[in-house]
Order: sequence, then C-alpha cells, then structure tokens
Amino acid sequence: NGHLDFEVELRPTYRHVGKGKDRRLVKADSMASVRTDTEDQLGTVGKRYRVFQNRDVFAFGDHLVSTGRGRWVASGLQGGGAKIFMVMELLTSFDAMGDEHKMFLVFRAAHNGLNALRIDLSPIRMSCFNQGTLITNTAKASWSITHTLNHDLAVVNAEQALSFAAEYERAYAELAAKLAGIEISPERGLMLLKVSMIKR
Repeated sequence: NGHLDFEVELRPTYRHVGKGKDRRLVKADSMASVRTDTEDQLGTVGKRYRVFQNRDVFAFGDHLVSTGRGRWVASGLQGGGAKIFMVMELLTSFDAMGDEHKMFLVFRAAHNGLNALRIDLSPIRMSCFNQGTLITNTAKASWSITHTLNHDLAVVNAEQALSFAAEYERAYAELAAKLAGIEISPERGLMLLKVSMIKR
C-alpha cells in the first residue's frame, strides 16, 4: 500500500479584506487539508476538523488481519489522495443456493472533510464475477463509522463489521432462495433481460 503511505496536515488559509491601501490578508475560518509529500491541497475544512492519517483510518481493519479473519487485497486513491479506499477479503466463505460466496469489505475514507469513513459489503459468487451487491431489506449493506485513534474502539468497529457481514450473509442467502423460487414466463424473462441490458 505504498501509494497510501503519505501524511496529511491542516494549514491555515487566508483571505483579503479591505480596499486600496487598507487591503490586507487575514486568517480565514477554514483550514486547508494538505498532502505533505506533494504539497497538494486535498480539500478545505473547518477549524474543528481532525486529521486522521491513512494508517489510523484503517487500523480497525488491521485488527481483523492480526486475528486471522481477513486480508487486504486491494487499495487505491482518487483525486490525488483526497479520497482513498482499501478492500479486505474475509477469510471465511458462505453458501447461497449451493454456490460458494466470499464476502469483501470495501473501506472508503476522505481527507476533504466531505466524506465519513464508510464500509460497503460486497459478496462475490466465486463462479461468476459479473455481478453487483444484492440489496436486502433485513441487513445492512453499508454504514459509516467514527474515525478514531482509540485502539479499543477500533476493535469494537472491527467486530461490528464482522457482525454486519454475518447478518448480511444470512439475508443474502434467504433472498437468493426466495428469488430462485419465483417462476416467470420465457417472454417476461426476455423482457427483463432486455431492460437490464439497456440500463447497463
């Protein structure tokens, strides 16, 4: 994850006030979120905004790695680091309609003050990767958590992620079975296929 190995710090911003000879620079109420290795500004935030480094944001995910329940498989950034993401594979699989599925946790965070740390569940049917997340009415598919440097709270967040994943796996399997039991005519099946292809 070398491309995420950078620090972010807050720096004051300034604005001009007055006119003519009285025109001068004064500190603004906002702060600039700056990537220190490139000096790029990632966003403008309020004075009460607290910076969390990439290593701290994902510390609770490292708890799952250290306990042998997950592994990091991908990471990346957008906007020069204004937004970052990491993908974790949970090491246990689950069954839905006789097919093996793996659960992935997609962690998203930002240094622009606009986005909270967010986790999305993404189940993958191992025999077919051309798919999306199945939305259920009984389990969370995504949620936001509090950024924290507190180790104990990081562990709580990690265990909560596993709990939500287990709930989602059960709901996913139940909904998949329900959908598989719905019978439709060949004509309606063709119509649904055409509609879905148009929307892609």
